Amino acid sequence: KVIGERLIQLSQDYTIPIDKIEANDVEGIMILTAGISIIMSVTDGDAQPLGLTRQEVAKDYANKIQVAVTKYREEVSVRSLFIDTGFALLDTVIFIALLVAFYKLFPKLYEKILAWRGTYVLPIKIQRVEVLSADQIASGLISLAKGLRFVATLLLIYLWVTAALGIFPWTRGISTQLVSAVLTTLTTIGEAFVTFVPNVISIIVIVFVTRYIIKV
Repeated sequence: KVIGERLIQLSQDYTIPIDKIEANDVEGIMILTAGISIIMSVTDGDAQPLGLTRQEVAKDYANKIQVAVTKYREEVSVRSLFIDTGFALLDTVIFIALLVAFYKLFPKLYEKILAWRGTYVLPIKIQRVEVLSADQIASGLISLAKGLRFVATLLLIYLWVTAALGIFPWTRGISTQLVSAVLTTLTTIGEAFVTFVPNVISIIVIVFVTRYIIKV
């Protein structure tokens, strides 16, 4: 954690050139420095599991740090900032366009469902007894469409937020956390559903068996 914090400070300190990141042997320990600041140390014990000498490991770490710092600084440069802002605006425009599409299309769908009464939407009857009227079925379908619109809007907001945060390097971690949280939740729901499926099948079997017993 401490090394990570030092690397962040180093990446944000533009007064330290990349070529100032060096590895020096001090009393049997390789010390990685950036200017006058110490980043980390590498001992023989650190290098042994890798099958390398501490000098080789320290040199490799120094090269990787130089590459990472260079990449970070390029990402937060003015040019990159303008490009990222453009992508974020494009993301926002698409998000607003889809919201407007939802606003226009779903009311038309509600009207279409109402117009289907008596044609595509028919009452449900058992012999001559009307269990559900066409109006009730149409109302149920409209409620279902409204629920679908609500879920789709939430999903759209989630995608917009994660995409926008993922564009900028300083908010990319938050985006990753949001994606991870949703995936974890979906995995938990999926596992619970798989566990519950046998119970659902048992209930369906009981319903059918009971129905035929009552008929008999």
